[in-house]
Amino acid sequence: MALLIFTRTAGPALVFELHGALDNATVEKLEPRVAEAVEAGQKVLIFDLHKLTFISSVGLSLFLGTYRRLQGHGAVRFAGLNDDVRRVFSITGLTARLELYNSVEDALVGPVREG
Repeated sequence: MALLIFTRTAGPALVFELHGALDNATVEKLEPRVAEAVEAGQKVLIFDLHKLTFISSVGLSLFLGTYRRLQGHGAVRFAGLNDDVRRVFSITGLTARLELYNSVEDALVGPVREG
C-alpha cells in the first residue's frame, strides 16, 4: 500500500499528515523529510495519524528515533490514532513514552499541567 505525506505548519509545529501504510517500503519516503525538518531546526513535530491504516516496527523505530533526537530540546507528538494504530503503540509500550493526543489542535496545546 502507498503512503501519502502532507505537511503544513501549524503555530510552532510542523505537522506530518500520513495517509496509508507506514511499513518497510514506505518509511523511505518519510524518513528523509523528517530528518530534513529536524536538521533545519524544527523543534515541534506533530504526526497526524488519523488516516494511517498500518504501521510496522520500522515506522515505530522512525518515530522513536525522532523522539530521542528532539528529547530535551523539542517535542514529537502524535494525533488522531485510530484503534488499530493505537493498539500497536500500546502493545509496544509507546503509549507510556510518547505524547498522544486526540487531534492536532490538542497536540498544539501540548501537555496540560495540573495544579
